[in-house]
Amino acid sequence: MTDPVETKAVKQVTAGSGPRCNRPSLATSGTYAALVVDPPWRYGNTATRAAAEDHYETMTIEELCALELPAADDAHLYLWVTNSFIREGFELIDAWDFTYKTTLTWCKPSIGMGNYFRVNTEHVLFAVKGSLPTLVNDVGTHFAANRGKH
Repeated sequence: MTDPVETKAVKQVTAGSGPRCNRPSLATSGTYAALVVDPPWRYGNTATRAAAEDHYETMTIEELCALELPAADDAHLYLWVTNSFIREGFELIDAWDFTYKTTLTWCKPSIGMGNYFRVNTEHVLFAVKGSLPTLVNDVGTHFAANRGKH
C-alpha cells in the first residue's frame, strides 16, 4: 500500500514519450524525493516477435548510466529490472549515486516467456540517496498483481 503523500512525490522516468522516440526525456522543473525508473533495456533477442526493439527504442547500459536523474539530495529510487538485467540494475544504482537497500518482487498471475524458465516475476531494486526514511515500515517485499498494458 502506497501512502498518498509518497505517491505525489513519484516522478516516473522513462525513455521518451512513446514508441520509437529518439532520445530519453528527463526534462523536469526540479528534483524529486521518489523516482520510479523502468529502463528500456536492450535485450539480445532481436530476432523474436518478443524483441523489445520492435516495440520501443532501447538503450545500452552505458547510455543508461550516463543519464542524470532529477533526484533530490535525500531520495528513494524504485528501479524496475527483469531477471535478465538484475546485475545491470546494480550498475545503474552505483552510477546514479544511490545505495541499494532491498528488492521488491512482483509475482505475476501467469507465466510468460523465457529461455530457461517461464518467467512470472519482475523486480524493483529499492535504493536510497541521502537519508530519506520510508513513510511506513510494514510493507512486505513481494506483491501479486495482474499485468497491465505495457
